[in-house]
Amino acid sequence: MDASALHEQGFVELDGSPDNISWTADGALLVGVHSKILELAKQRRTRAPQAPTVIQRITLNSTDGPRVATIFADPAQLQSAGSVALQHHDELLIGSVYDDHLLRCRAPGPSVALAR
Repeated sequence: MDASALHEQGFVELDGSPDNISWTADGALLVGVHSKILELAKQRRTRAPQAPTVIQRITLNSTDGPRVATIFADPAQLQSAGSVALQHHDELLIGSVYDDHLLRCRAPGPSVALAR
């Protein structure tokens, strides 16, 4: 696709720097967000877990524009520098830039996601 054929339609404000994006079965987006990008850079140098993990869900087909909800936030205790999430039914798998494991937890449904 020729990039000149693309036209900006707007922005979706997030709580930090977006990394990886995945689709959910119901058409929402899950975004790994680096809420403290300087902590991520520091962790790159020291490898000591310190960068928080934030996963945000974006519902695109809302009548009042895209809706953003934080569905997971951790200050680097369970998963440090989380960068991607995948939802399968009621499970959420979260991967990290530096950790050597996936975090597996129960995923909130769209009806129980926290409002931003």
